Amino acid sequence: MRLRLAPGETRLFVIDKKHSLKIFQLYDSSLDGYKIIQQDEQKFKMDGWQRKEGSFSIIIQKAGGQKQLDYKIKEKLPMLSIGNSGWYLDSDHFKGQVSLGDQSYPFPYQSAVLTYHKLIVLKKDYLNKQKLFLDLGQLHDWCTLSINNEYVGRRIFAPWIFDVSKFMKAGENKISIQIANRLSNMLAENNKFKPANYFVQSYGLLGPVRIIPYNLVTLE
Repeated sequence: MRLRLAPGETRLFVIDKKHSLKIFQLYDSSLDGYKIIQQDEQKFKMDGWQRKEGSFSIIIQKAGGQKQLDYKIKEKLPMLSIGNSGWYLDSDHFKGQVSLGDQSYPFPYQSAVLTYHKLIVLKKDYLNKQKLFLDLGQLHDWCTLSINNEYVGRRIFAPWIFDVSKFMKAGENKISIQIANRLSNMLAENNKFKPANYFVQSYGLLGPVRIIPYNLVTLE
């Protein structure tokens, strides 16, 4: 329907809602995150993930009524610290083992892509009804993540957190993180005898890097 009004003219509309809500909808949740799998007149199904232990609930509603679904998380797996040492750095100006930190100290005037690699071993407990997130901590200035040579995703701003549930496997896993910094550092070298229009900025993977497991529950 299209309505045309003259300049300065107004209309008041009163909508009479005669049809009640037919589709199940999520009304309230105490989950850290969720993904709705099915949502129609017959059924509501979702995956949810929660880090804390205890009793929790969600509320769904349909056609004038609400329903509460309760669940309990008895225990949680500890976070896995990947550690700041023992990373392999691959770049145009350096290849070899490094500890995570600001790369502008040893290589101040570089503006390039750095690739960090590390092998970790994951116990199968972390793949059983768990949602896994990889938290890179701090980095400068944007990053691309691959797990076992498979592309996971890219981030251009914080938080530097990725859902890696579908990419991790029991046993050995290879983490690869590409990080690029700005052109400011390269321009700063050309301006070091002039008034500083550009300055050296921190770059690289600072960490700490860790895997955070969340209990995964299916509610329907």
